[in-house]
Amino acid sequence: MAHPSYMLIFALLISVFGAGWCLCDLSSIKVTQNGTGDFVQSRPEYEVTVSNDCVCSQERVRFESAGFQSVEAVDPKIFRRDGQSFLLNDGRPFSGFDTITFNYAWETQFAISPVQSQIACS
Repeated sequence: MAHPSYMLIFALLISVFGAGWCLCDLSSIKVTQNGTGDFVQSRPEYEVTVSNDCVCSQERVRFESAGFQSVEAVDPKIFRRDGQSFLLNDGRPFSGFDTITFNYAWETQFAISPVQSQIACS
């Protein structure tokens, strides 16, 4: 049986290093966009991929996207205007290392930048 002091040291190391696994922040949310080559109502279509590059879930993920519009319907449960920003995934947890993808169509590509999220680590 392990000596109690070794068990205490082991428990402390696990708590210190385990907490470090979830030191995520807004920079863990990545956005990439690519043209699909398709057109909707004569406007180019873009595919947006949002990835959570953190082991922890993030929820209430919000984006800034000045002037965002689309002639192609975007599922509001995936990406929708909510006040002055846009809400991802209806505010629900966005799992670690997961991606969410949606398409939109407009004359030009819009800048889509994360501005807020809440880390949901357990």
